[in-house]
This record gives sequence, structure tokens and C-alpha cells, in this order.
Amino acid sequence: MTATRATADLGGRVAIITGAGARGDGIGNGRATAILLAEAGAHVLAVDRKPELAEATVEMITAEGGSAIVVGADVTVEADCEAMVKAALDQWGRLDFLVNNVGIGSDGSVVTGAVEAWQRVMDVNLTSMVLASRHAIPAMIEHSGGGAVVNISSISALRPRGMTAYSTSKGAIMALTAAMAVDHGIDAVRVNCVAPGPVRTPMVGGDGMPDELAEARRRASVLKIEGNGWDIGAAVRFLCTDEARYITGHTLVVDGGVTLRGPSRPWASPGFWEACSLRKGSYARDTKKVRSGVPRWCGEDRDRDGQADRCGRPRSWDSCGHFGQLGEGRARCRRGGAGRGRACRAGPAAAPLR
Repeated sequence: MTATRATADLGGRVAIITGAGARGDGIGNGRATAILLAEAGAHVLAVDRKPELAEATVEMITAEGGSAIVVGADVTVEADCEAMVKAALDQWGRLDFLVNNVGIGSDGSVVTGAVEAWQRVMDVNLTSMVLASRHAIPAMIEHSGGGAVVNISSISALRPRGMTAYSTSKGAIMALTAAMAVDHGIDAVRVNCVAPGPVRTPMVGGDGMPDELAEARRRASVLKIEGNGWDIGAAVRFLCTDEARYITGHTLVVDGGVTLRGPSRPWASPGFWEACSLRKGSYARDTKKVRSGVPRWCGEDRDRDGQADRCGRPRSWDSCGHFGQLGEGRARCRRGGAGRGRACRAGPAAAPLR
């Protein structure tokens, strides 16, 4: 059997990108995607609720010799979704790709957030993808013999940080992607998802982001770099090409490794620990940080108990079935069982405790 090598050429194919506009000459995820698909040879239908923003995207594409037109549409309205698909077919006679890139943020929890705000987030972030796909997928099957859909989610679905409605909608997009992939694989329609991390776009920070925030975002990546719209556009372009012909139902995380690490832990920094002479472990010696709410570590199991931590499984330690206690600005420990009251190097022996 001879395998045929796939290519990244999109010459002659047609793509619809929703949310293709951006403020000024900035590069958002949708604009970057539109430009990169056009560079690969695709005809691009740039869709935005504010068509003047998409117009700037089209001008960037045509300035480089690409092919693109603008359609103004609100993708939360089914009639608009139907119209944008019809516009692509009228212009080029086929449809190969749909990139669902519209989304808004949120605040509040299920307790504090308004129900109306919750519904609006779901309509824009999730239902819009259903409506657009409802009309795009049949067009792909009928006019192109198949195609590809790429839905834009977020790492907020994988590592929520508040914004409950937003995080929920982005998690639902991942589930929707997998379900659509199962539904339409038989029709040669691939459906994948891209989950961006903290990328700098005109919508998120732009040039006005404070330097300290930009630096914190950069440091959150294990690569120590900050992402941008081009990174997301490149991921979408790959998933549209035949090089991704064997990939469907997948969520591609593009975050520089941010989700590989937990939140910043000051107590994990060098010098924050002092080794205990009784065991291979260590204790926080910066008692101000302990008092401010940073938990002290006593091994594989910890539980807050006032200002100290008690080991939940004392028998698991041969020498420190201990209770860490703060005393006179120094961390103390005592040993359970034999040797009761022996001191660690962080301070003198603690008085016997209950």
C-alpha cells in the first residue's frame, strides 16, 4: 500500500470565518485565521456583526493578493447564518471550512450572575456555533463532498478561574465538537476545536495592557513567551488542511503550556522551605506568609487547622507524624510517638500538644 502525502495547500477552497474583524490593525484570532487561510489559497468569507471591522481584514488579505469578501451577520440569528452560507455559495459555488470564532466573556457565579447574562453568553458562545454549523455542514456535503469545522473554545474550560458562564460555555463547545465529529464523520466532515490560552489580541489587552500584567501572562507559560492571534490562526489553518485529514473530535490546546502548571505557589519558591532534621521533608519558615493564608506543607497530605497544618496520615511518616506549629516567628514541629518534642532546625522543641 502506498500512502498519499497530504499537503497544506487550500487553493480553490472556501472558508467562512465568524468574528473575523478586529479593532484597528490589530491581529485577533479571527483576523489571523482569515489571513492565514487566504495565504494558503482559500477564498475567505469574513463575517462580523460589525462589518467595518471585517472590512479591514479583507483589505489586508486583498493587499497580499488574496481573495476575500465581507458579510455582516449576527450569528446568534439563524437567518443571518443561513444568509452567510448562501453568500459563500453564490460567490464561489462551494463551502469547505467553517471557523466558529465568536465569543464574549462573563463575570459572577451561578449565585451572583444574572440569568439574562448567562443566557446571553450561551447564545453568543455556544448556540451561534450550532446555528452556523446547521447551515454550513449541509452546504459542505452537497457542494464540496465534505469539509472541516473548527470551533474556538478556551483553556477556561480546562482550568476555570471564575467567569462561570464563560467557562461553562467553553466546556460545552468541547463537548459539542466531539458530538459533531461523531455525527458528521460519515459525511467526510471533520470537526475539531482550538482552546487558546492567554493570548494577546485587540479584544484581550491589546497595546494597552499594563506591563506587569503582560509579564505575569508571559511567565505563566512554561515556554516563557506570550501568545498572540497568529498562534491561534496557525492552529486553525492546520486543522483545515489535508495534513489534519485523520484528526477529528480533537481539542488542540494552544497555551504555551499554561495548563500544565497549577496556580503560582509562593511556598514552592527556593529558600521558602527549611528541611526538618527528623525526616526528608520541609516546613515553611516564612511565618508571615503562613499567617496570610498560604498553607504549610507537611507531606503528601495536608489540611488546614487554624494557623498550622496537620498531617492527615501520620503513620505514613517514620519520623514526622507531626503537627506543625507557629511559635515566636519560627516554625516548629514535634514528633508523634517516640521522640516526642524533638526540634527541627527551624526552631526549638515545641511543647507537647494534644
